[in-house]
Amino acid sequence: MALLFDNPEPQRAVRDQFTLNLDSCRERAVSIASELQKLHTWTDTDWRVAIVHRVKNVVQSVTAFLMFHRSIFPSRAYWEVYFKSVPTEVLFADFYKEADVLIRVSLLQGVFTSIESDLRLILLRIDPIATKEATEPLWKVTKWLVGRVPRLESYVAFLRLLLFTRNTTHHNGVFQPTGGQNENVTWKGKTFAFEVGKSVDFVNGAFLAWLVDESLSMLRDVLDDPAIVSLPAV
Repeated sequence: MALLFDNPEPQRAVRDQFTLNLDSCRERAVSIASELQKLHTWTDTDWRVAIVHRVKNVVQSVTAFLMFHRSIFPSRAYWEVYFKSVPTEVLFADFYKEADVLIRVSLLQGVFTSIESDLRLILLRIDPIATKEATEPLWKVTKWLVGRVPRLESYVAFLRLLLFTRNTTHHNGVFQPTGGQNENVTWKGKTFAFEVGKSVDFVNGAFLAWLVDESLSMLRDVLDDPAIVSLPAV
């Protein structure tokens, strides 16, 4: 079937499983933020609530891009209006594939950046003068926090998985760590292998949506840690 179509019809706004999974993540983020607000009487402007909303905003933006990619991007009318010519089917297939990769990278990079920034923020909320520690590599920030936020300890392996997966995006999906060593991460009974110089074959839409969902689970648990609940709202 041709990728390009003549008229953007409603049914072409494909709600594939990747889109549905991301929408579920967005809804879950909204639910988590609401639940934490009610549980601790936090306001909409509380920085802890904002942490959850940042991940939600990433997912929401990527989902919008995804729907554009599925429904409007393949429209001949779109190309006729905004470009000098409509690409051939062969050329468009390359455009479509590259845009799909960009969507997935944007999701992974966006969620990782949010989580990393939030962990640094939590560090500074706990100790406002620890500015040096807040700029250290993520693994050092995590180590610092584990000693002060007990619930984070059970997510160290997940953070390693998130970090290694994100780092592969800098090398076109190939694992190239600065230390030059293979890494294995076991999370929830499953081991993920990262071999130097080799691409990872498990990073697909389902895996990325799962990473987002696991990130939300971590935030829900960690933000409910007494060490964080006790911190001031401003």
